[in-house]
Amino acid sequence: MEIRLHCECGNEVVVAGKEPGAKVRCLACGRELTVPAPAEPQEASAEPARRFDCPYCFEAINPRARKCPHCQEYLDPALAPAKQPQAPMSALALASLILAVVSPLVCLFPAPLGVLLGFGGLVSTRGGKARGRGMAVAGVLLGLVWTALLALVVVGMVYGAEHGSCVPRFQPSQSGPLF
Repeated sequence: MEIRLHCECGNEVVVAGKEPGAKVRCLACGRELTVPAPAEPQEASAEPARRFDCPYCFEAINPRARKCPHCQEYLDPALAPAKQPQAPMSALALASLILAVVSPLVCLFPAPLGVLLGFGGLVSTRGGKARGRGMAVAGVLLGLVWTALLALVVVGMVYGAEHGSCVPRFQPSQSGPLF
């Protein structure tokens, strides 16, 4: 093990393989130097370690802590994961889902518009530019179901008007009231 000693004259003496307490001469001025004993590890002092408060939860923590053990917030910015801003919600996807859900309540008329808005929502959510892809898919599927049902109702009404109703009309009986 190599030990470096500093003489009063400013010269540095490198000592290797000498026992602690051995005498060595400085090459520059000739003074006699004593090889010191190796430094012993310092014992922990009886006084408690200094603590400070976490800036997030205000609990007492170790001053060398890099992450708070109480609130799990990172105190060292180099360790903190990069916080990416969340993509905005697609208004088209949301409008599509709302129209698809409301369509049965208003005679199915908004359903075709919900399908168109749903396809626009799918385009706007492509590539992660916006959130709401699931809402757009649900709006398209529900809108297609309600549009198909609306088409059947319209075809049935047109067919019934042109070919006469297949349901016999109610004819009041001549016998009098039933009750």
